[in-house]
Parts: sequence; structure tokens; C-alpha cells
Amino acid sequence: MTPSLHPHPEVDVLIVGGGIAGWCAAYFAARKGRAVTLIDAGIEPASAVPTALINPVRGYHARVLPGGIEGAAFTFLLLQDLARTGHAVCFGRGLWRPIPDLVTRDRWMEALPVGLEHTWHVRGSFDLPFQGEWAGALFLPRSGWVQSQTLLGALKAETGIDPLRATVVKVSSKENCVVLSDGTRVSAKALLWCGGAWGAAQIAGPAQFRPGSVLLTAKALSNVAVSYGLYCAPSGSGSIIGPSTEPPRANYPAPWEAHAAGQRLIERARLLFGDDLEVAAQWQGVRLESARLPSGLAHLGALGSAGYLLAPHAAWRWAETL
Repeated sequence: MTPSLHPHPEVDVLIVGGGIAGWCAAYFAARKGRAVTLIDAGIEPASAVPTALINPVRGYHARVLPGGIEGAAFTFLLLQDLARTGHAVCFGRGLWRPIPDLVTRDRWMEALPVGLEHTWHVRGSFDLPFQGEWAGALFLPRSGWVQSQTLLGALKAETGIDPLRATVVKVSSKENCVVLSDGTRVSAKALLWCGGAWGAAQIAGPAQFRPGSVLLTAKALSNVAVSYGLYCAPSGSGSIIGPSTEPPRANYPAPWEAHAAGQRLIERARLLFGDDLEVAAQWQGVRLESARLPSGLAHLGALGSAGYLLAPHAAWRWAETL
């Protein structure tokens, strides 16, 4: 008979995955007084990107993600609450989106919803680290950035949860239980899957994974976030530039050619930031774009680059159902 493991005497809630979605879910569930067990494989998640944007206006067409405006507001409220509690969470408000021409500006003006706070700036009235001729810029005061490890660290400290380091290889949504790679069975009253790319590779059906890279510069390029093609935001004593554009893959990628991916990103970055760009380090990760998870499984995932924008609000909504 397979043994049953209960890391705490009473396991109310079982959460799989130690990225932004998993730790936010654990935080909100714990605040409701629920006993939480969090299982994390220890594989570096995409949520560990050094600095993440919190921005609902995406891509070259300024598409506003569904729930993005509410998600950004909620994430910043969470950051402020954690900072007031005494945690050293490092984040900033404000994001610039330069506009290459007036046709793009007009298209964006039509696309932006009425409820989105923003201002338009004409050429010559703003100073950005990007090179090139820009017709103007869109400024989003309620967008911004967060240094991910400071937020994840604050959530872990607030919950006081010591994660169970293990890989889940089987899950049953009907029984609210999972099976670990050593055959151990873990069950609880409620189960939430936040397993990300690595977790999906273990238990999901067809899935899409996207490896990617970002660069860390030795010196700070800007004290606010800037996004057009590439994004730039503060990160430690320098800045982060990214991401690389690697093609999606049907299988969880083995280590890909890091040098080639980094060189492509450096070449793109120097077109915007200049040849004297000094790269201090390169970060790599794999994010989950889509997956066929077991039927009926409650899950938060496949948020791509919008994890810090959408996951906190989604985790709170899930915790409210407990």
C-alpha cells in the first residue's frame, strides 16, 4: 500500500508549484486561516525572472489583456501591503511605451479602453534610454515593475510555509491528491495546481513551452520601465533587458544553446541601447504557454509573461472560494 504523507497534522489546502501563482495562492489561503502545504520541485521557475513587468498593455498593437487593468491594480495593492508590513519589496510605478510614428499612435488611441489611466507625450518632451527617432510616447502611470525575488520572498515569509521539495508525477482532481516521484501520495481537502512548465511536463497532455533569456546590465539604464519590442526596467543596481524570442516547443526543452540565444538578444538590445551596452549576466527560464491538464483540476498557470500582472488577483479569487 502506498503510504500517505501529511507534512502538517491537518492539511486543508495542497498547492503544487512555487512560482508567483503558487505563493500568492498560499498567501491568500493562509490569511483565511487554512493550513497549507506547498509542493515545489525546486526547478527554477519562470517566475524567478529578475524583474517582471506589471503592464496590461501588450505588444505592438497595444492590446489590453482581459482582466489586466484590475490585475495591475491588485498586484500593486499587494506590493504596498507587504511593504507596509515591513518587507523590503522592490518595485516601481510608471511605464513608457514609445511610438515610432503617428499612425501607430492613432491605432493605439483607438485600442485603449476608457478606464485605463494614461497620457500621451510628443517628441522631445520625454527622455528614454532607447535610441532612435520616436514620434511620441504613451505613459502608463499604473503600470510598472517588480523585482521578483523580493515579492516571492515576502510571500514566503508571511506564510511561514516550508515547501515540500518534490516532483509530482500524477494528480487526481477527484480525490484532491497527488503522487510524488518516489511513490508517496499526498492528499488534502482542496487542491490547486500551479506547477508551471516543469510540472506540466510531468503530468500534462500536449503542451507548449517557450524558453527565453533576459540580460542584466552592469549600470542602470532607466529608473522606470520602458517597453517596445524589448523591455527595460530596473534590476538590482543595473537594469534588465529582454526577452529573447525563442520559438515554442512541444517538449520541455533540454538546455538550449544559451550562447546563441544570448548573442541574438545582445544584438537586438544594442540596436536600441547602443554599442556600449555592458552586459553583466544572462538569465534563462522556461515558461508554460499552454497545456492539457487533467479534467476538473483547479489550476492557475500558462500566464506567460503576464504572471505578475494576473496571478495575484487570480490567486485571491481562488482563495475566496475556500
